[in-house]
Amino acid sequence: MKLAEIIFEQEQNTQVDSALKQTFDQLGKELAKSSEEIVQDENNVNEAAGVVLVAGIALAIPEIVKIIGKVTKAAGKFLGGKRATGDAIIAKAEKMHHLLLRPVEWALTKLGLPKDKAHKAAGIILTTAVAGLMIASGIGAYKAATSGSSALAGLEGALTAVKGGEVTQFVTKALAAI
Repeated sequence: MKLAEIIFEQEQNTQVDSALKQTFDQLGKELAKSSEEIVQDENNVNEAAGVVLVAGIALAIPEIVKIIGKVTKAAGKFLGGKRATGDAIIAKAEKMHHLLLRPVEWALTKLGLPKDKAHKAAGIILTTAVAGLMIASGIGAYKAATSGSSALAGLEGALTAVKGGEVTQFVTKALAAI
């Protein structure tokens, strides 16, 4: 690899990191605005709903970033680019996914599971958590929609769709391996 290519790749990674940071900073601002909508009545904040929403977003972020990468890659192809930015974003999403898996894998290896089995088990555990949060997001979307909170209903609906896609991918891959 030439020095110019290494420098270009590093600059591209820095740009991707900056773009992702801006995107999620904006998401944080939007969530802060929407947090007022997670209310049962004027005096009783539904803290459990807020915790589930934050957990759902945290587990969905790698998949959301991967979707952004795929869209960026497709747009790059359409516009005649090399699609390298989209590939870089997808690679970041994979790293984020592995950051979520590592603590679970570590705990499973400490419990005596061999590393290869711990990796598979961690994937199952993480996907089970995502599936549970998918159901919670679906319920949250319904409750928000029926109470007139369209912004929160839209956010919960989008999270449900992302998590549903992630669970479907995992189950499809697992069944293909049988």
